[in-house]
Amino acid sequence: MASLKYEIPLLDRNTRFALWQIKMQAVLAQMDLEDALLGIDKMPSTLTDEEKKRKDRKALTQLHLHLSNEILQDVMKEKTAAALWKRLEQICMSKTLTSKLHMKQRLYAHRLEEGASVHEHLTVFKEILSNLEAMEVQYDKEDLGLILLCSLPRLIQPLETRFYIAASLSQLMRFMIL
Repeated sequence: MASLKYEIPLLDRNTRFALWQIKMQAVLAQMDLEDALLGIDKMPSTLTDEEKKRKDRKALTQLHLHLSNEILQDVMKEKTAAALWKRLEQICMSKTLTSKLHMKQRLYAHRLEEGASVHEHLTVFKEILSNLEAMEVQYDKEDLGLILLCSLPRLIQPLETRFYIAASLSQLMRFMIL
C-alpha cells in the first residue's frame, strides 16, 4: 500500500475549525482511524483491546501533528483521541453565549465591500453559517436569504454580477436545505 501524505494546515486560533475538522476526519478515515474519535469503548467489538489502544494512539498522534504549538499546549493533557477531539471542539467552537453572540454579530455585520469578490463574500458567509450550526444556532432559511441579500450593496453592477449572485443565492439555499 502506498504511503499518502495530506497537506492540512496546523490548527491554530485563526483556522476555520469546522473545515479543519472535516479534513482531519478524512485523513483519519484514510488511515482507518476515524473510530478512535468515538472513544475506545465505542470501537467495534471485533477489535482486541490492544488493537483499540494502538488505533487510539495512532489517531492521537495524527491529531497532535496537526496542531499548532499554541493549541497543543492547551490540549496536551488529553490521553485519548476522543478526549482530545472533544477538547478541541470546546476550545475552537465554544458554545458559550459570548461565542454565539460574537458569531451572530459577524453574520449580521458581514457586508460585500465595493470591488470585493462576490465568491469570497459567499465563502465567508457559508463559513459563518457552518460555525453557527456547529454551535447549534438555528436560522430559518428565508431569514438567511434575507440576511445575505441585505449584505449586498444596493446597486450591484454590472449585470453579470447580479446573475452570479442570484445563482449563488440559489445554490446557497440548496446548500442550507441539505
